[in-house]
Amino acid sequence: MVAFALIASAQSLFSAAAVDRLHRGKRTDCDRELMAQGWGTRSAGCSARCPMTAVIVHSAANVRAGARTKTSRVLHRVWLLVFTALLLGALAVIPVAALSRGCSCHVHVETGDLGAEGIVVRVLGHATFLRLPKLLDALETLPRDRDVRVELGGLRHLNHACAAAIEGWAAARGQEAVATTRYTS
Repeated sequence: MVAFALIASAQSLFSAAAVDRLHRGKRTDCDRELMAQGWGTRSAGCSARCPMTAVIVHSAANVRAGARTKTSRVLHRVWLLVFTALLLGALAVIPVAALSRGCSCHVHVETGDLGAEGIVVRVLGHATFLRLPKLLDALETLPRDRDVRVELGGLRHLNHACAAAIEGWAAARGQEAVATTRYTS
């Protein structure tokens, strides 16, 4: 609780300082900001809700839109709620693989397929941003003095973040990632 309180307080103060630099109006009262943060966090905990801190993106959008009062904060969240409720059907077009944390990505390293000096890495399953650290860890452990061929034909899904990471890894090694076209992006 103490760590969360310190992090949330620092984040609120950093956001307030950033917003103060965006406009020429009245500056933030930091003591009042911290008191509000504390009461908001306490009331969120008492009502079994997730506490929130000031978000610089929302505040910056309000400043750029010319907001002058605290009503803009409330209206910003009301608009988010309205658009979320109205565009609920848009969630249906998001690929399930992008939403699931249960998708698996398997990395199989085989030596010998490219001769005595080569390594073949076969990536199978769903390569999403959630599995990117596992994929990069497996690739980084490979010896740098051997040729490596990365085969992506066993993937059912490859998102842009993973594709870019594999291409970046291959470019850093001075090699090309070999991909067959059975995956979808």
